[in-house]
Amino acid sequence: MRSTFCCGVVMTMVLAGVVSAQQPAPAPPPQAPGGTPPAPPEKPVEKQEPVRQGRAGRVSRREPRQPAAPMGGSITDARLERQGGPLRRTLSLNSTLLGGYDDNLVGGTGPGGGAPQLPDAMPSGSVGTFDSTLAWYQGNNRHSIQLDGTGRAFAYPQYLDGVVPGATANVAVTTTMGLRTKLNASQAGGYDPFFNTFAPDSAGVPLPPSVDQAVSAAGLFERRSWVSTSQVGLTQQWTRRMSMTATYAYGLRDFTDGSDGDNRSHTASAGYRHVLSDSLRLRGDYRYTDIETTEFDGMVRPNTTERIEGGFDGEHEVSRTSLVSWTLTAGVGRVESTSGVERVPFTDSMPVGTASLKVPLSSTWYLEGGYQRDFRLLQTVTSELYAADTATLTLGGLIGRRTTLQLIGSYGDWQPPVASGVTSTLEVLGASLQLQHMLTDVLGVVCNYSYYNHRYTNSGELPDGFPPRYDRNSVRIGVTVRLPIAGDRQLSSVGRQVQ
Repeated sequence: MRSTFCCGVVMTMVLAGVVSAQQPAPAPPPQAPGGTPPAPPEKPVEKQEPVRQGRAGRVSRREPRQPAAPMGGSITDARLERQGGPLRRTLSLNSTLLGGYDDNLVGGTGPGGGAPQLPDAMPSGSVGTFDSTLAWYQGNNRHSIQLDGTGRAFAYPQYLDGVVPGATANVAVTTTMGLRTKLNASQAGGYDPFFNTFAPDSAGVPLPPSVDQAVSAAGLFERRSWVSTSQVGLTQQWTRRMSMTATYAYGLRDFTDGSDGDNRSHTASAGYRHVLSDSLRLRGDYRYTDIETTEFDGMVRPNTTERIEGGFDGEHEVSRTSLVSWTLTAGVGRVESTSGVERVPFTDSMPVGTASLKVPLSSTWYLEGGYQRDFRLLQTVTSELYAADTATLTLGGLIGRRTTLQLIGSYGDWQPPVASGVTSTLEVLGASLQLQHMLTDVLGVVCNYSYYNHRYTNSGELPDGFPPRYDRNSVRIGVTVRLPIAGDRQLSSVGRQVQ
């Protein structure tokens, strides 16, 4: 019995030692200063029974609706970026090959100063075009450089001997100095084999949106030229709501078959923007343009125009992901030039303005309209300066996930200033429909229809090869390739790739 009792005492002591080893030893009671005895330990809190809960309410299986991401319209996004963000590099190749049929293709053959050709006397024929653009970009939100090069080839067997080439190149650099100043510079140059009525002159005067796309069939007058435009610009963000811009551009166009129509231009402009609210911005713009054009007899005709206007830009949210945007400006324009026949200097003025509206019809469809009244030079055709009213309308959107449809219409009414004494006018109507379906992310099929019509009232002022009346329809079908050679690499500020 004694031995059994001793064994039980030993086992009890061992188990107590193991348990005490697994539990931390309690901290010694704090000693009161001055050797006073420690305070008695606090009475332990009695463990309470948990309160009985009722049946929990039903939880919806539908995920909570997240707030829409900020849309960031053009008004609020106009402020300069304070953070550079990751460095990006992209290199892409876009090519399009089209073939089709044009009616009235050779409408410009023969003397323009004689009897106008009837539409049924203008032969039709096949047409083929090819263009390819290689684009490289490197930069972030504050500093960037971009290089673009485009090569083109035109084949009109009923009109041209062989294939006619064309090419353009462009380099653009942007940098931000500090937190409020942005500088940009660009240089563009190219070889243009055709005349296009809506093509901007060497001064680079802007046109309403999509005008050049609306009249892709307008390049009917074969006259080859070299074109160059240099531009520098400055943007100053004075406050979070107020900014100013200033630009200067120098342009030139030299024709390869003689100096008739060669022109030089200097353009200086300034703009003021003041954000009144998240949906409304006040704007003011001024532009000065000086163009010198060489005529057939070697005389140089000066054309100086000034334009000052003010107005508003607006945006209104119609849903969580779409905006209605609009622009409305009005002002006055002034011109100084010489009349075409007597070479008498004259000065005239007229009201000018711009209006645009873009309405989202759905999440994938939009309707956009634009109007502009400005001075235009009908380069390579006459040396007269015109007051041109131009209106455009565009409807575009997605059909399914891979098919896009775009319809564009454009109308232009060109009237000479009253003080010039010139009475000839020009009306231009253009329209296009384009359907594009991407078979893969790289390869797509394109179908395009274009219509072009112009009427010039004074056929005696036109050069050889340019018809005073012209109607043209064009249908083209082909393929397009969008090849991302090096796409969207995110780099750190020191140029190392971020994994």
